[in-house]
Amino acid sequence: MTSFNYCLITASNPNHAAICQSMLDRRVANGLYPREVVFRVSSDPARGRVGSGGGTLLALLNLLRDEGVSLQESSTFFREKRILVINAGGESRRLPLYAPEGKLFAPLPLASSSVFPPIILDALLSLFFRYAWGSGEVLVSSGDVVLDFDTELVRPQENGIRAFAAPASYAKGSLHGVFKFNPVGETILDFFQKAPEDFLRQHASIEGTDECAIDMGLISMGADVASAFVGLAERRGKGTTFQDALEAGLLSFDLYLEILTASLPGLSFADFEKRIRKNTGLSKLEFAEVYAIFSRFPLSGVMTRSSSFIHFGSLQEFSAACLAASRKGLKPFYSLPEEELIPEVEQRRIVYNSGTLEAEGSLLFAENCDGVRVVSEGPLMIAGVRDWVPGEPLPGGLCIEQRSVGGRRVMVVFGIGDDFGRSLSLHDLHYCGVPMPRWLNERNLDAADLWDSGTTRDLSSARLFACDGSEDLVRGLWRKLDDGVEWAVRFRSARRYSISELDSESSATERDQARVVLRTRALRERLLSGRGFRSISAIDFSAAVTNVTNLSSLKSMFNHTDDPLLRSYRQRLLAKADPNFGRTEERISIDFARGRQTTKPLEIRVKHDQIVWARCPVRLDLAGGWSDTPPYTNRFGGEVLNVAVDLNGQSPIQVFVRRTRERFIKLHSIDLGVTETIADTRILQDYRDPSSPFSLPKAVLCLFGLDAAGAGGLDASLGALGGGLELTLLCAVPKGSGLGTSSILAGTILAALARFFGMTVTKDELFLQVLEVEQMLTTGGGWQDQIGGMIGGVKFSESRPGLWPSPLVYQLDPFLFENDQYRSTMTLFYTGITRLAKNILQEVVERVNELSRSYLFTHHCIKELARFGREAISLRDLGRLARVISMSWQENVLIHESTTNQEIEAMVSRTSSYFRGMKLLGAGGGGFALFVSESPAHADELRQVLRRDFENDRARLVDFQLNKTGLEVTVS
Repeated sequence: MTSFNYCLITASNPNHAAICQSMLDRRVANGLYPREVVFRVSSDPARGRVGSGGGTLLALLNLLRDEGVSLQESSTFFREKRILVINAGGESRRLPLYAPEGKLFAPLPLASSSVFPPIILDALLSLFFRYAWGSGEVLVSSGDVVLDFDTELVRPQENGIRAFAAPASYAKGSLHGVFKFNPVGETILDFFQKAPEDFLRQHASIEGTDECAIDMGLISMGADVASAFVGLAERRGKGTTFQDALEAGLLSFDLYLEILTASLPGLSFADFEKRIRKNTGLSKLEFAEVYAIFSRFPLSGVMTRSSSFIHFGSLQEFSAACLAASRKGLKPFYSLPEEELIPEVEQRRIVYNSGTLEAEGSLLFAENCDGVRVVSEGPLMIAGVRDWVPGEPLPGGLCIEQRSVGGRRVMVVFGIGDDFGRSLSLHDLHYCGVPMPRWLNERNLDAADLWDSGTTRDLSSARLFACDGSEDLVRGLWRKLDDGVEWAVRFRSARRYSISELDSESSATERDQARVVLRTRALRERLLSGRGFRSISAIDFSAAVTNVTNLSSLKSMFNHTDDPLLRSYRQRLLAKADPNFGRTEERISIDFARGRQTTKPLEIRVKHDQIVWARCPVRLDLAGGWSDTPPYTNRFGGEVLNVAVDLNGQSPIQVFVRRTRERFIKLHSIDLGVTETIADTRILQDYRDPSSPFSLPKAVLCLFGLDAAGAGGLDASLGALGGGLELTLLCAVPKGSGLGTSSILAGTILAALARFFGMTVTKDELFLQVLEVEQMLTTGGGWQDQIGGMIGGVKFSESRPGLWPSPLVYQLDPFLFENDQYRSTMTLFYTGITRLAKNILQEVVERVNELSRSYLFTHHCIKELARFGREAISLRDLGRLARVISMSWQENVLIHESTTNQEIEAMVSRTSSYFRGMKLLGAGGGGFALFVSESPAHADELRQVLRRDFENDRARLVDFQLNKTGLEVTVS
């Protein structure tokens, strides 16, 4: 259900963990990553690697420890949380270009307006923020593969363990794990790891196809499985527990080999032992414990559709994987429809996160480069290079990278096809495509010049790269020079580093910041050239224009912006970046009532003794509120779930209109006990006066054109109508109730006056006219309040992006709100705390206009919860609806800090054991609260506590009933 709570990332060692955490923290601080998710990094122990299974177990154990949850309480904890684990603990030896940050944080050429470069994690999270999470699900993924598939076809995980597969060729399957499914494609019968193509064709074909089911590296565990998995920590192996052995770096096991194999249906222990014995690092006692736990949970499978499986495993794969990600249209999870920085991605040229770059020749991959001019004779990869113009064409097949150690430059050169795996044989090594013995011989070097005695001889540990090396010294790495003897002397005397040393001494965070600097410069150039300025966040915009003394070109763009949404957005960013710019516009100016004006004169269409009587219920906002509010709803559309209700047996909003012979307008409020007589147009036009109790009806009357008096003033206008009018209001709801009172009252007045003047008006027109009235009053507001009350029943409403919202309203099954058993679990309580939404609304509008991705993410989650609530109501699932209501409250708290306060938190804390879902029903800070309890008995106990501890001279319990009729207008 909606987002996950935790994202746990496993790192290879404490240093790698610190880098990962730094990269995450920078993006969180920039407002790029959602506040709903807690990102945590867990490290393998310094002494050794513990495998994907061990890393996952340690990550979950660390989470339980941090949250103060014991192993005995883990089952309850897992049932209430949704956890994503990404195993990024590999050393990235096959991708040395991005080894310090690891593959998960390697940059990708994806469109984005952020100054922070999109990374593999951003593309991977796109799937998991769409994924249909089950309650209490732990999902484990690999950090070197970007996955995508149609999540609509995946049922939420309820319990058990399941793996995910995608159709693939036998050739691709031979490089990965492959599942054997039953003919229906729902049950996994077997699992093969890197089996030959012919074997897969015979034993693992997908029924009716010429493909196999490749393992996507994605495993789902239900709460019971996750609890049993962490219980493994207390099992004993060779003299100690699993947890102690893992933390000491003495134990390693694989999530895919040992765990999935143990879960294969019907597999005996003897067959399990036979399958894993050659590859496992566990003793028989240890893997027997693994089998004892996971053989109780038979492995099921999900065959995904419309799947993408893009592997970033090696240097040779990286360029092709980047091209595939671009062609698949993969996007960072925070992507907007229009992005400002578009990478250059073509079949033979991939350039991104870069400044000035001139390149001639064959295939080029360039990232994080600036001031570079190269000519290549074949495929070439360059990264992090600054101010470099080699004096000759570069041979194909090279990867050239620049690192910085203590501010000093180190040029790293290796072959795209070089093998960085561990090897003890010098003859197994190739460097720059040349066998290492030959490479050494051609340069008058020997192995002792690159490796200390007794050390492992692999390319990662070879000290090849000179600090501040000359051009000739660098060039000699890929070609033999005429002065080889002299070159060897200079090579030996230089301060040289291996890739492993550079990984530990150069800063991945500094490299990340170098990309930010280049991207910030690119944004600045784009803005000052008059392009873009449509989807940059306020924080990135401010960074781009910092130290720019003349913003006249941007101000000119603003002055020539006609689109009200774009104008409001640009105004907010300029005001934030330049304090002297000023706040010239307080609201988005849209003519919502464009169809209201008419040249036809008004005419009273009721008899002298008739009264127009309009009445309307209020609405309970269950989920989706805020997604209906401009400018969010105009940019992204909105989805809202609400229900129309009467209070204490009556429709609480009532309006009466009658004609009078006297030429004035009389306004009367029954609930406020005040009356005002208007005989002057200027008084009618003072609807923005905050001290006036009749601002709302005055604005409505002006919308009808009664303020457009001629020479004779209001008296003459009313004379032409045939008399005056008396407007009586009854609003039997406290001010600031959170039930949409103001908008519903506006709609009810509009409907009553329309009938009074004999106008035919649709409810769609009324909805927009309410928006216009609220715009006139500068209170803001969305479309859900008037729809929530004016249309009866239980409703799901949605609107598409656009200036003029035109919501579609779907009536839902009212069973949960009519059946006595379910209805009696719901409690409506007026807190007695009032708060006007106007100021909150204005600040929310500003924050949306700042386009902070984390803030927009919260709005997206709120909108998504309305859909989940719709499903719960359709399934008559009260428990699920209660969870939706609870999560909606949590999201609302993130929208604005004043949504809650100490009084509200005290009430929630005191009553929490008596309800399953609770939320305040408006902008927050007070008003009405809706509670959903597990049973009528729990609801009775809740009401007793509320009466005893929280009722006062204002706060009280209020009875409510479903209203299926909505707005009614009749004439006596």
